[in-house]
Amino acid sequence: MVRGTGVVMLRKVNDNPMAEDPDVKIVSGGWDHEHCAIDWTKIGTGENPDGYRDQDGEWVCEECYERYVLTRSLDSIAEN
Repeated sequence: MVRGTGVVMLRKVNDNPMAEDPDVKIVSGGWDHEHCAIDWTKIGTGENPDGYRDQDGEWVCEECYERYVLTRSLDSIAEN
């Protein structure tokens, strides 16, 4: 994932990668899914048709994106 100043840049990828990236080619008999870089969940098949990809080609499933990547408010954390 893209790291630098503490920011991770990801973009959601749908089930038609050719619509988003003209350099993507479908290879007959090639792979049919990617894996989440955090929990190794399959992305592109079954319950996880969509995922997020960074500029380096690393993938994150929607569940891990929502759990670990998405910025959240810390207002609910109690101060001591």
